[in-house]
Amino acid sequence: MREDYERSAVAFANCYENYKTGAKGDGCLLKLGISMKNIKKTEEACIAFKSLKDEFPKANKSLLDRADNEAKKLKCK
Repeated sequence: MREDYERSAVAFANCYENYKTGAKGDGCLLKLGISMKNIKKTEEACIAFKSLKDEFPKANKSLLDRADNEAKKLKCK
């Protein structure tokens, strides 16, 4: 893994914007949150993790659980 999280954040933001109503939207939002976490943009990461549950309530349980766990690690409000 290259760990180029800034470029990843841009790519996943674009992915989310372009595919949020499709099958990839939820995964893009999760990965956007993870990328934001890794570039120390905690507030933005928390927004992504919290939005996932609101926007994709029927997403795969493991994806929702991962977002919850990431939010807990960051102590999102």
